Amino acid sequence: MKRIILNFGLLGVLLLISVGTANATIDVIKGTLSCFQGCPANTIQNLVPNKTTSFVVVGQFVDLSTSVEIDGAGVGVGYGARTSGAGSSIIINFVVAQGAAPGDHTVKMHYLVETNGPDTFKVHVVNKGTVATITPLTNIPLNQVVHLVVTGTKLDKARVGPAANYQNAHILAGATNGQCTVEITFTQSGQSGLRLFDSTLTDSELTHSNTDFIYTGSPTMQFGNQLVSNPGIIPTIPVGGGSIAPLAFTDVAPRANMLNIFRRQNTTPTFTENGQQFFTVDGENCNGMTGNQSRIITIPDLIWGVSNVGTAAVNVAFASQLKSGAQVLQTQTVPGLNVGETRNFTFTRQNSRVRVSTFVLHIGCFVSPTSDVFFEDPPFTVVVNTNGAITTESATNQLNNSRNY
Repeated sequence: MKRIILNFGLLGVLLLISVGTANATIDVIKGTLSCFQGCPANTIQNLVPNKTTSFVVVGQFVDLSTSVEIDGAGVGVGYGARTSGAGSSIIINFVVAQGAAPGDHTVKMHYLVETNGPDTFKVHVVNKGTVATITPLTNIPLNQVVHLVVTGTKLDKARVGPAANYQNAHILAGATNGQCTVEITFTQSGQSGLRLFDSTLTDSELTHSNTDFIYTGSPTMQFGNQLVSNPGIIPTIPVGGGSIAPLAFTDVAPRANMLNIFRRQNTTPTFTENGQQFFTVDGENCNGMTGNQSRIITIPDLIWGVSNVGTAAVNVAFASQLKSGAQVLQTQTVPGLNVGETRNFTFTRQNSRVRVSTFVLHIGCFVSPTSDVFFEDPPFTVVVNTNGAITTESATNQLNNSRNY
């Protein structure tokens, strides 16, 4: 009898060694940022400060891992749901503090028996700074090289990401943590913030979850509405010294962004489950959910608004409208706007409840149009000065009186 027990114990140890050993067991890692569809285990995954991010690690026996750790300061790590059997997987949750050490960190997945050491892969904590001010901010000319002086944080770690309305954008040498100079050429009229990212990120990495990586707080720039038709003409300095102050101009426009819009992020299904198509939505809608879960949430009211992006105060009351197609959803009268002022308005939808879901094998937050509770926002348009009360705005500056969201 003792011999039988001894043999069984040896068999148990051998089984533990065979299934509990970390020996290149990771096949693919699915991440919410850089590797949404899944990447090989040797791909470095990106993490963003002040954010919780989850990865699904897929591979034989990874569900048997007993603990996980990460080197460096400011990143917490722990396990979520596990899936056993064929295609076994385990969710790893990363909680990245605002002050987490940027750069590469090594993740180690431990097992009960490790003859060849733990499974390992690398993650990269990106720099995510802020943009506080941009000078100049309005009346920036088109098709000229201009220099923008930017203040904020981590600006010596940033680069300017690509966009459709400018070209040849780069940060000049001498940038510090708190200030940098951006050389840029705007090619299309419009408004936007400055899209700064960690300089270690590639353009292909920026195609996923841009809002996760982008520096926050960037004020809205206005470019293309020029006062001088030929910007190459330099005004004459009066005899006896002094200078010519630029003429004040009137320019009102819809605010740069509309808050709380709820729409699918992709036009094709992310995956199909039991014949039901699921589409990705912003992950914040599923905060606190893990594994196979679903719940009904209520999307907050829309916030839209009107801004004075000119250099002259608006002292007359004017009307603005929120529209969807030809339908006017809301009309608001603004009594006037100081230079740089934005007036915000709230619009309550008739329906704003939707069922959101999470899944063990799919990273992200998802909705299905065939769910029992579903809605998404249509295209919106904001039009300012709809009653024509502002008569001092030039035809050029009226080009931005309408904005689609």
